[in-house]
Amino acid sequence: MHFVTGGAFNGKRKWVKHTYPKQLDWRSMYVDESKITSWEKASSECSIVVLEGVEQYIKKRWIDQEQVFSREQWRKFIDTWLNWEKEGERSVIWIGTDMMKGIVPIDPNERKWRDYTGWAFQELAHYCDRVSLIWYGIEQRLK
Repeated sequence: MHFVTGGAFNGKRKWVKHTYPKQLDWRSMYVDESKITSWEKASSECSIVVLEGVEQYIKKRWIDQEQVFSREQWRKFIDTWLNWEKEGERSVIWIGTDMMKGIVPIDPNERKWRDYTGWAFQELAHYCDRVSLIWYGIEQRLK
């Protein structure tokens, strides 16, 4: 698995499309935020699945439904995709926008969303074989 992060509008999508030129099963929470189920279905006809908008998934799955984020539940979700990847020559690319820098929001739900997203990113960084930080379209490999 590969985790790609960086600031908003810093070229993460373009970088992934350039780095993985094969046919991709692209599942974006930015394009169709209601499709949480597409993320939770760990299967595809393509050998590469891109899950774009990790922070939006966190918001729709936990914040908007007013549930407490469970790192254990998140790990199980990652494990589902990890197992799918291991079944063959497959790859999962996770894309998440870094929202942890800057002023801490006053709104409690916004702070909670930032906390949950930070924890989710930590778990992804742990699980993924490769972690890339993209700034202005340039990769800095972290792992």
